[in-house]
Amino acid sequence: MVLFALVLPVVLLMVGITIDGSRLFQTHLALQALADEAADTGAQQVDVGGSSAVRADTRAELILGRGRDSAFMAAEAYLAERAGDRRVSWSIEVERRAIVVTVQRQVDLVMPIAGLRQQVVEARSVAGPLSGIAEPTN
Repeated sequence: MVLFALVLPVVLLMVGITIDGSRLFQTHLALQALADEAADTGAQQVDVGGSSAVRADTRAELILGRGRDSAFMAAEAYLAERAGDRRVSWSIEVERRAIVVTVQRQVDLVMPIAGLRQQVVEARSVAGPLSGIAEPTN
């Protein structure tokens, strides 16, 4: 009985840590996929207007700003449609040749250790436009 009383808290702690670690890992995987997909969606908004870089045979550039067809709005719309959870937040940064999407979510812990009841999980993805035929990079 004494041995059981000594071992039970240790076993329960290990089970709790395993459950929390698994939940955090699964959340990170889901957020990373969401961030990657949103960044790829934004990176597809390539400027092909009359004075664009694509027409001048240089590297492709994204549509800047926050207009309807901009890279920002494409990524924003994708995240708003797919996030589905009120605890998910994101930020989007668009430059001429790159879009950076950062997604965060708070996860409730089963075994609060040292007063931590929630943990923030974050995923970040960077994508850029590609135009023309490119050879694989090594």
